[in-house]
Amino acid sequence: IFDAAQGAFDEGRFLEALNSLNSLLTQEPDNQAALNLRDRTESRIFQQEAEQLEELCRHSTATQRYRNAIDKDAQNQAAADALDRLNRFVAIRDEGRRMINSQQITNGQRELVNARTLDPVRFGCEGLDYLMDLTETPVETVTEATYPVYTPPSSLLPDLNVAVMSFYQCDLE
Repeated sequence: IFDAAQGAFDEGRFLEALNSLNSLLTQEPDNQAALNLRDRTESRIFQQEAEQLEELCRHSTATQRYRNAIDKDAQNQAAADALDRLNRFVAIRDEGRRMINSQQITNGQRELVNARTLDPVRFGCEGLDYLMDLTETPVETVTEATYPVYTPPSSLLPDLNVAVMSFYQCDLE
């Protein structure tokens, strides 16, 4: 069973690997190799879930899933890099907003350009483009209707729900 789980893991079939490992661990609860691979597998599932959440513009939840992935497997470099990117984006974005609110518009916009370069998808999700136009658009006339926030396609939601519910072994209602 372990070899099948390892093969599924190596091929990116993480839910299949997890199911095999859980079966093996019911028979051999102290199997350290299976326990370690289960942690790595759960880490990759959390990472995949986080990536899907980012596509849906649910960045705070994605951040937590990346943390869960790292908690399960500290060697998951892809999750660590993604979490670092999300945290750096927030710091840069917040500094840009602070500068703009302090009437340091040019410096604030420079920070926002850095944020957009770091993560253009999130920049669009958060509808931050209007802050780049402040020299042309008076602040008091800027509304969400002027610069709508990105809404992810609803077609992504069923796949994410199935993956999440499968991972947590819940029923969809």
